[in-house]
Amino acid sequence: MSKSKSLRTSLMSLAGIGGAVVAAGVVALAVLAPVPTLSLTAASISVDPTPAAQTRICPGGLVDITSRPGDATVFQSFAAPEITADARRTTIAQTPLPAPDNAATNASFGPQVLSSEPSTDPQDPALAAGSQSQSARADSISGLAATACAEASTDQWLVGGSTEVGRNTLLLLSNALAVDATVSLEIFSEKGRVEAPGMSAILVSANTQRILSLASFAPGIVDPVVHVTTTGGQVLATLQQTVTRVVTASGVEMVQPGAAPSTTAIIPGVALTGMAGQDSEGGAVTSDLAPAIRVLLPGTRDAEVTATVYSATTKPAVIKAKFTAGQVLQLPFLGVTDGIYTVVVTSEVPLVAAVRTIQSPNNPIAPVTPAAAASTPSASSAAGSGPVGGVDVGGDAPAGATAGGPTIPGGDFAWNASALALSAQTLVAVPAGGHPTLTLFNPTDAAVSLKFGPVGAPGESVSVPAGGSLVIPVTASTVYSLSGATGLYATVTLRDVGRGSAFTVPPASRLSSAITVYPR
Repeated sequence: MSKSKSLRTSLMSLAGIGGAVVAAGVVALAVLAPVPTLSLTAASISVDPTPAAQTRICPGGLVDITSRPGDATVFQSFAAPEITADARRTTIAQTPLPAPDNAATNASFGPQVLSSEPSTDPQDPALAAGSQSQSARADSISGLAATACAEASTDQWLVGGSTEVGRNTLLLLSNALAVDATVSLEIFSEKGRVEAPGMSAILVSANTQRILSLASFAPGIVDPVVHVTTTGGQVLATLQQTVTRVVTASGVEMVQPGAAPSTTAIIPGVALTGMAGQDSEGGAVTSDLAPAIRVLLPGTRDAEVTATVYSATTKPAVIKAKFTAGQVLQLPFLGVTDGIYTVVVTSEVPLVAAVRTIQSPNNPIAPVTPAAAASTPSASSAAGSGPVGGVDVGGDAPAGATAGGPTIPGGDFAWNASALALSAQTLVAVPAGGHPTLTLFNPTDAAVSLKFGPVGAPGESVSVPAGGSLVIPVTASTVYSLSGATGLYATVTLRDVGRGSAFTVPPASRLSSAITVYPR
């Protein structure tokens, strides 16, 4: 081989080796050098809407069912409930809401709309709250009924009522908007879903209240749960249940909407006295003479349900049972002593729940435990203070109707709905009624400190323990302010010998809160 050819071959070999080395170096650098990252975040903007007026609906006075010669069944209120309302950084106006199904001629007997103007400071929104209560002692209706004045919605669950013999349950649908609302009903019972004509396309005209008898859709039902949905508008749905045992009126209650189906339902302010140790039949409560935890799994999966009963001082009691989807079941309070409790109902599948309590004329009121009372502001002076609930009865009152008065011979009952989590700033309207208390429940693992006191007063500091409840005696016909209550759950409980009622505290209106917009 010539010298020049051998040189060319050697150079080519070196060039090949050099290229491989360079290539290997490039690969090594590509592996070792940091790779640029690219992250994309959806474009969004936080918008503070123009503050809007707040509207709360009070469902109105108790409705009696009467029959007139030559007429069909007549619904008629016979007195005006006492409304307690106030606002912060705004004012409240009260106007009647027409109720064509109600034969009462006095507009104050029917539903009322509470309206408040927005705050002029968007960073400090206005707060408004209201509640109503009414006590009656009549041949057909007897007891104490109280409820919060609440905002309308398109989807509501009502756990309570009965349509068996001697029990009447009315569905009140209040529409305070300027547009008609079309309502559809789902009704569940101890036997499953109820199928009946007329449960859809129920028209509730603008600015009116409709009154319907639940028995017209589901007669003879012991444990109903009612799901109310609307299109084209919003309504406030409320149940009014009355009980008559033989010929004795034995209680009345307004059942408010509870929380939407969830794996956890929190029910504060459950006042038990004298009846908590009753036995149950086959692990379920079938008599409305006993307190009970009513539960429904509205989906399609069966599951085990656990009800945990919390007090301020004693170890929690736990009740468990297997549930069939779509069928309502009532759990008993076995081994639970007298007191005011929070009931937490849980399952692996979504559920709705409420608690019925009994106020017997033969038992004292449910006590506020000394430990709870001692830790509350001005508890010694507030406990049991305030007038007994009741209003003067006028107009077309049923026979024997009185305002408040002595103990009701037939006793009374109350329905505690599941509560919604409170916002940081909340007003609590405590209506007229004997021995009112506010129960606060803290589901978190850290104690929550907050300011609590009447609107306009400085307020005092209270602490709700982690995973526990605090029961505060309050004054009737007073509106309180809660500051720092984020994530807590609350119920106002009214209790007296032979009469009682309860309702959850709704969170502040979200109509003027900031919203995040994501453009498409």
